[in-house]
Amino acid sequence: MKEVSNLTLALVVVSAILISVVGTLMSLNKLDQLGGITGMAVSGTGVANLTVSSAAAITLNDALIELGTIGVLESNASDDKADWWVLENVGGVNVTVEAFASNQGSKDSQGAGPFSTDATTEGCYADTPYSCFRVKCLNTSDRINNGSIVGDLTNNLTSCNNTWVSLSTAQGEGVLMVNLPYWEGNDTIYLGVNVTVPPQETAGVKTQSVTIFAAIS
Repeated sequence: MKEVSNLTLALVVVSAILISVVGTLMSLNKLDQLGGITGMAVSGTGVANLTVSSAAAITLNDALIELGTIGVLESNASDDKADWWVLENVGGVNVTVEAFASNQGSKDSQGAGPFSTDATTEGCYADTPYSCFRVKCLNTSDRINNGSIVGDLTNNLTSCNNTWVSLSTAQGEGVLMVNLPYWEGNDTIYLGVNVTVPPQETAGVKTQSVTIFAAIS
């Protein structure tokens, strides 16, 4: 048997290395054609589309007014008690706000409030200074300090009906605020009541529920 020379062995080793390298490169190229090397990190971009509907939405942060004890032919008001319904526009559109109550007094008459006594010239005639239950609105720019109103009653963003008006009996008759904004800082108004007890009214606790309604301006 002939002995293999060192040169021949060296050539065999080099040839084996070249074959191994070429084979590895071919394998990597084939994997790349098939979609990349298994385990390689990749990323993508996701997109979410949505549409926010136009809808009126309000909340009463303070929904109770306490007027205390009032005598016959005496009056009390939110101004006196510094107690108001606090309404906030929590939607995404400007709204028109109104207040009404379909159930008032014994005859469901405008401005009668919770009283059972029939309307008289000294009691609950609607749209007169003697209306028993009246409402009004104040802006966020108004300042309520111990019952006193300090500052302008209007500003360049909102405008309230800040004159006492008889509580209406139906929607569409008692608008108190138009275009109340929805953006923070100008989205809140105060709604107050002014109550006069009519003559011959019986003693006891009186409660008047009022619907506060808002629609897109």
